[in-house]
Amino acid sequence: IRQDLASARVAASGGDALGTPVGELLTRDAVTVGPDTPIREAAQIMTRERVSALVVVEAGRVVGIFTDRDLRAKVVAVGGNPEAPVATIMTPDPVTVDAHTRAFDATLLQMDRGVHHLPVCQDGAPMGMVTTSDLLRLAQADPVYLAARISRAPDADTVARLAERLLPLIGEFVRRGTAPQDIGRVITATADAATRRLLALAEADLGPPPTDYCWVGLGSQARGELGASSDQDNALILDDAADTVPGAHDYFAALADRVCDGLDRAGFPRCPGDVMASNPQWRRTASDWERRVRDWVGAPEPKAVLNSQVFFDIRAVHGSERLVDRVRCEMLSRSRGSRRFLAHLARIACDWQPPLGFFRGLVVASRGEYRNTLDIKAGGIAPVVQIARLHALSAGLSEVSTLGRLEAAAAAGVIARTDAENLAGAIRFLRGLAYRHHARQIAEGLDLDNHVDPSSLGTMDRHRLRAAFRIIAAAQSALAIQYRVGQM
Repeated sequence: IRQDLASARVAASGGDALGTPVGELLTRDAVTVGPDTPIREAAQIMTRERVSALVVVEAGRVVGIFTDRDLRAKVVAVGGNPEAPVATIMTPDPVTVDAHTRAFDATLLQMDRGVHHLPVCQDGAPMGMVTTSDLLRLAQADPVYLAARISRAPDADTVARLAERLLPLIGEFVRRGTAPQDIGRVITATADAATRRLLALAEADLGPPPTDYCWVGLGSQARGELGASSDQDNALILDDAADTVPGAHDYFAALADRVCDGLDRAGFPRCPGDVMASNPQWRRTASDWERRVRDWVGAPEPKAVLNSQVFFDIRAVHGSERLVDRVRCEMLSRSRGSRRFLAHLARIACDWQPPLGFFRGLVVASRGEYRNTLDIKAGGIAPVVQIARLHALSAGLSEVSTLGRLEAAAAAGVIARTDAENLAGAIRFLRGLAYRHHARQIAEGLDLDNHVDPSSLGTMDRHRLRAAFRIIAAAQSALAIQYRVGQM
């Protein structure tokens, strides 16, 4: 009956399960055991209940998860003791989701963490379990599952062929009215999946890596804000042992070349500024990256500030997260205490001018290829990204996404909550406008750009566009006063 109800809810939502709370998709109650339950008894429960995983509960709270994979790999394959307690081989403190979490967010979480089972909780108590297979069955033709298919691609050619489906799907998201931040997360999830799969394929050919490493996404990929026309920004952080292991640097150079080439073929073009792991300057040991961060912050020359802007939006995509955590810690501690460095970031944030005239009307290009249009990225999206980054770094906040940074900065008191909410509203509108613009260009077979003709917009959208630019201009004025930008 519960399975029928779950199917009915999906049907009632037009077949789109992405907005459905995962708690409404559960087909049975959680099957639980205590941490002291013998492994043999737990296996018998799994067989009897026909489940592939058990939630391990203590005092009413989830403390672990025990899967059939754990049973095979940690007991059967190695001759383990079946009478030992489940706690000895379970995954402790597993990733869980609240019952109100959207299926969309649960799916992206599974892809990001590489987990197949997600315990669903309400007020901390387990309600049930959703698996990757559950979510795939619910909406297997949905665009969000492209990343899941890429993660199983047998070779780089298949990764590229699957990734070609991404751009045409943007129009589908726009048609649905999907929130722009969610569109960005899906595009980013696709890039992440392609990166991870290409890394796995490269390792299969080159052999296991000689040391730990972490492949990191930079810029818009790190922020989860990739657009339809975004290029690559990535780097490698290597364990310090790479400097002493013979051939390690040659191995990682070959690895990076394969992955960056594969991403280019998959529709994520090479960075014009060569900010990619295939460039030795963006492939360093953790200690070397820490020194580089200190140099960037301590001597904020124009090129150093430009490089730091890209690198300070950083997120682990694959590998040892301890390496990126180490570098991020250095980055946050150094930047927070450097008024000079932050002032340079403020100047750059103020350099991106919204296209507003003296009387706050919209200003369009008067000549050239983009005549009668305005650039919503350079005039709107980019300055908000810069402002959010500056406020987050000034408070030593680890948030990376633009909306997350604005919220965290407001909570920390470095920006007024009203100002943060206004900037968040402005960038949501501008990103939504950009995706609509790109969807039309894709449908018409045009090259993608960020130049929008205001006369093509409705009255309400033109009003919102002016309002968004005014909000951004006001935020820039406040920064200019706070950091004395005109006096630099």
